[in-house]
Parts: sequence; structure tokens; C-alpha cells
Amino acid sequence: VTDTDGDGIDDSLDECPLDPGSSEVDEGQGCPTQWGYFFLRVLNERKLPVNAVIVFRPSVREIVASEDGYAGILRPGTYSLNIEAPGYRAAHVNFDVRADQKALLEVRLERAEEVQP
Repeated sequence: VTDTDGDGIDDSLDECPLDPGSSEVDEGQGCPTQWGYFFLRVLNERKLPVNAVIVFRPSVREIVASEDGYAGILRPGTYSLNIEAPGYRAAHVNFDVRADQKALLEVRLERAEEVQP
């Protein structure tokens, strides 16, 4: 049983596993049901996970990182993100989030070319 947000509701049943509470039971507090979700995997050329620095625009409330990728909740709208990792070229991605839907993103980073003296 996993309860990421500590609200006593198992993540598999929780409408908002990253934010305690619910907008329906907390008088508008907690996770509004109009939010969407995202899951991002950052991979190298061999499709292996890469630890990366990720900057969202506009900014996001919370991101949870795991060995599988990055996840979070977002208000519906258009987002852009920059991804940087040592030894790789930076990547830029735009994506849309819709209410009560999951945006599944997979970004493959290219190795940076070695600079010859």
C-alpha cells in the first residue's frame, strides 16, 4: 500500500495521490478534480533513465521523482519544460494538460558532442 501524500487514502484509489484531501470533501481545499496529471520519462539513446534537471513553465506545485520517471499534478493548460543533464544536449518540450487526464511524456536526450581542443 502506497500513500504518497499521507492523507490515508491508498494511491491506487486516491483521486489526487500527490495532494492530500479532495475538493469535494474539503470545501474546495485539497486537490481540485479539475486538475490533470503528467508522467515524464527522460531517457538516453539506449532507452535507459537519465537523472535530469527539469524546469516547468509555468511552474508546477509538486513533482515526485522515482526510478521510473517524474510525476505530478497540473492545472489544465499548455506547459513547456526544459530538461538538462550532464553529458547530454538540453531538450525543450511543449505539452497540453486536460482536466482529469494524464499527459504521458517520453523525452530522449542526445549525447553532447565532445569539444575538441
